[in-house]
Amino acid sequence: MQPDVYPLRVLFVPHWKYVDAARAFHLHVPVGYTSKLFTHLSSRSVFIDSDRYVSDNSLGYWAGA
Repeated sequence: MQPDVYPLRVLFVPHWKYVDAARAFHLHVPVGYTSKLFTHLSSRSVFIDSDRYVSDNSLGYWAGA
């Protein structure tokens, strides 16, 4: 899958800032699930919880899932 428009920014943020951004952008995650990263489409930004980032392999796993 190749998007027509790529994100402008990929942000690795600490967990507290990730939670704050998710709340500010009204990210809805079903009960019992967690998110490692999310995309805010209108700002073309990808937010990644740096506390859950272990290696490039783990990032590829979560981004591709």
